[in-house]
Amino acid sequence: MPANRTDDPTVPNLTLLQTTPEHNVSKTTVTSAITSNSSHTALTPTATPLSSTTNAATSIHTTSMLANLSKSSIPSTDKPQSTKPPPVVCPLDVTAIHGDNVSFQWVADGQGETVHLTLTWPETALGRDAYSVETCPSGSENAGHHRGRRRCRRDGTWGRAVPISCHIGLQELAQRPVTNLNAEVVASTVQIFTMTPNELHIHDVIHTTELLEGIVLANDTVSEEVGQSVLTSISQLMNVDTDTLLEGQESNNVTNSILNTLETLSSQVAPADPDQPLTMVESNLCMQVLDINLTQTFPGHGFLALTAAQEGSFTEASIEGVVDVDNIQIGEVEAAIHVHPDLVDYLNNLPDRPDSDIVRLTFKIFQNSRLFQTRADHIEDSKGYRRAVNSRVVASSVVGLSVRDLSIPIKTSFKPIVTDRHTNNTECVFWDFGLSHGKGGWSTEGCWQNKTEQGRVVCYCDHLTNFAVLMDIYGQANPLSAADVFALDIISKIGCSLSIAGLSFTLLTAAVFRRFRSSTPQIILIQLSVALLGVLITFLAGIESVDPAAGCIAVAACLHYFLLAGMMWMAVEAFSMYMAFVKVMSTHISRYVLKVSLIAWGAPLIIVVVTLAVDVNHYLGGDKYCWMALTPLYYAFMLPAGLIILFNLVVFILIVKELYFKRTKSAITLRKSKKATGPPPPRHKETLQRFRVAITIFVVLGLTWAFGFLAISGARTVFAYLFCIFNSLQGFLIFIFFCVRQKEVRDRWFFLCATCFNRQYSFSEVMNSRSTDSNSNLRTPGSTPAFGRKVTTNGVKAPYSQQNGTVQNGNQHTYTFRNKGYKADTISTSSKSTTDGAEDMQPDTV
Repeated sequence: MPANRTDDPTVPNLTLLQTTPEHNVSKTTVTSAITSNSSHTALTPTATPLSSTTNAATSIHTTSMLANLSKSSIPSTDKPQSTKPPPVVCPLDVTAIHGDNVSFQWVADGQGETVHLTLTWPETALGRDAYSVETCPSGSENAGHHRGRRRCRRDGTWGRAVPISCHIGLQELAQRPVTNLNAEVVASTVQIFTMTPNELHIHDVIHTTELLEGIVLANDTVSEEVGQSVLTSISQLMNVDTDTLLEGQESNNVTNSILNTLETLSSQVAPADPDQPLTMVESNLCMQVLDINLTQTFPGHGFLALTAAQEGSFTEASIEGVVDVDNIQIGEVEAAIHVHPDLVDYLNNLPDRPDSDIVRLTFKIFQNSRLFQTRADHIEDSKGYRRAVNSRVVASSVVGLSVRDLSIPIKTSFKPIVTDRHTNNTECVFWDFGLSHGKGGWSTEGCWQNKTEQGRVVCYCDHLTNFAVLMDIYGQANPLSAADVFALDIISKIGCSLSIAGLSFTLLTAAVFRRFRSSTPQIILIQLSVALLGVLITFLAGIESVDPAAGCIAVAACLHYFLLAGMMWMAVEAFSMYMAFVKVMSTHISRYVLKVSLIAWGAPLIIVVVTLAVDVNHYLGGDKYCWMALTPLYYAFMLPAGLIILFNLVVFILIVKELYFKRTKSAITLRKSKKATGPPPPRHKETLQRFRVAITIFVVLGLTWAFGFLAISGARTVFAYLFCIFNSLQGFLIFIFFCVRQKEVRDRWFFLCATCFNRQYSFSEVMNSRSTDSNSNLRTPGSTPAFGRKVTTNGVKAPYSQQNGTVQNGNQHTYTFRNKGYKADTISTSSKSTTDGAEDMQPDTV
């Protein structure tokens, strides 16, 4: 066994010795021995010279060829090869390179037989890691994990292929020492294990944190390959469940440990070119380090993340290190930090100025704040707000020095993640590791907000550390899951589509048949249908049309107007029902329809115009949806909507009380006074009829909006579903109650359709064929009953709803009716075929 093995031969190690630079198209020979301990496979280095003969069963031979570029090849040169090969420069249009195969062979675990393994690499983007297509077999400790990792460098070449053991898990790996000889393999193994953050439990996070700390402390310097692997693992850990990270921080201080590991990495990573800044970019985390000379002029430096094509993910193109951030369009900035040139003077004047003239300045930008959590971030106050980070987190530091009380402060800029319709009370903060007994917390000391420019919050701080923007965020402590959001979106689209169809048919019925647009209740129902149709069409067609801004403002204003108008007409319905059901003595209001129309359509218009006049940007309240900002939403929508819902609820209670109690008592008194001997009508049938009436009233008055006000805190999901289902289907339910369930509507459409198919039906035939439904139909409140009209019978128009009794004519048409016209008890005609009344079934001409 080689003499330079580690103390624990079972620790995975891999030392790669190359004879020719990988920049050239040539072979790369890698030698490493495989030893066995128990049932585990381990990679330990050998010092065997490349010219010597080694047993094929105890070595790994890797052939690594330069991958073919996807769009062009590297130009050749006739110059003699120098000792240091020239750098390979990829053409600008190259974004990815194809993978090649790498073959490994070693002795199987304690079996003494040679195992051959070929790893296949997919086409990979420049600057990203490739993971082998092959995975660990089922039944092994790491079943399903990739068997190897390899870096696709920015210059279009492949880095070294690093295999992992399929038999050593995180827990066992964390119990073994990490040295400079096995750091690369351990880093690759951890990187592969953290690729599925949703599957990591708290003990996995703890073991990963310990391993990452061991990797960066294994040597005084960290290679760029290992540093990139560590950065990738931390980026992947930032996708671990929020509660898991918080629990790990409270029990084992894991997130602070990860931040300390990141700080150590930034101080020890060795750039390939010391004269140039080293930038590492991962989807959730990017870092830049540069060495500055205290004896030379420092022009200042900025590090910023621009808006990326892929939302929520950093890319190489979206990260920039610049000298002067003032030349950057702030409207494109997601997060930025700028260090002033005065920093060098500050460092030179420190009492404990470093002996070396070279100091390292580091920058980091975090995609989210999961490594900076406190328990308070998840607690809502009595108003539904919680205090939480609402931006990316940026950081800067000078390695080994504490920078405080700067005369020219550090400038930072942030784009809020949640827009202002959900937030207020902005503060500029930094992460203070000393708070909460060493667990850390956000502090405002030495930081202040300067201004808001193009939607970006500009902050200043007089020290270097981790910075962010803290805001009060409403209703986000228990957000809906992605599955719930998807389900609610589908429900909304289906419900709105059905409602649009139902309301359109309701309005078509009123347009075709004059009878259904001649009374006050019907006119109110038509106006309500128009308002609701406006809401639904605007919602489906334009709610996501956020670009351009002018169009988004128009959509939000229209949606605001139609919503308020719809609610106003619901209030008119409530008032009309109150007058019909509750108030004993009817009060005549002249020009009632005209007056309520002016109020119901005019009041919302005034509110919308005032809101626009104050600030048109009040209708730019979201990044993804066209709706109102938070403050105007309270005063211009929620306040009037809440008052209308409260009014309608009171009316609903009074009507239900009238239907269920007073009328029941009156019916009992009537039966006793007549000394009826027969059995009373079935109570369950009467109760069912009243329940249907109550549901109809509940829907028409828009009381389902109450579910939206109740969709907060722990009950958010349940009430969100109820609100979404009932409100998206409100128009469809109106169609069911006022068209489908109305016998006269069905009769008229039946007669019209029969006429269209050239079939001759008389009025008597239609009524006789469908009269079986009429005896049990309870008329729906709020609509004019079918028999509350004058119908021509042998040339005589008889008003059915004027009094109780029976009307007969010479043709033996008999009608029984009740006062107010809410029920037609009997409709009978002679068997004689007649066309009396047929003309009244014809569609009206407008």
